[in-house]
Parts: sequence; C-alpha cells; structure tokens
Amino acid sequence: LGYMKVAFPLMLMSIVVSTVYLLFWHHYHGLVSLLGTLAAGALIWLVSIPVNNLLLRTEETSAGKVLSGPGQA
Repeated sequence: LGYMKVAFPLMLMSIVVSTVYLLFWHHYHGLVSLLGTLAAGALIWLVSIPVNNLLLRTEETSAGKVLSGPGQA
C-alpha cells in the first residue's frame, strides 16, 4: 500500500504528460514539434542538475549517519 501511494500519482502524471506530448506532436507534426521536444528536453536536463546534486548530497549525509551509528558523532 505504501508503494501504491507513491507510484500511483507518478503514474497518473506520466500518463498526462505523455498524452499532452502526443497531442502536441499530432497537431504540430514537423519542425515545431521537433524544436519543442528539444526545448523541453533541455529544460528538463537543466532542472535535473540541481535536483540530482541535492539528492546525492542528501544520500551521502544519510549514509554517513548510518555508518557512524547512533551516539557516535
């Protein structure tokens, strides 16, 4: 049930984004859709860089806490 609480909203978001993308591609088939796809990919890549750095930093911090153990700071 815990997995379902996390995965179901992500699945719905994925379906909505995919449907919008397919409708956009169908309506603007050609150069506009290709440039839009490249722009969206570049934007997602630029946003993912700080998010990945933040997640890696959080993972390293929590791994350090696990390795040091309780009461061993």
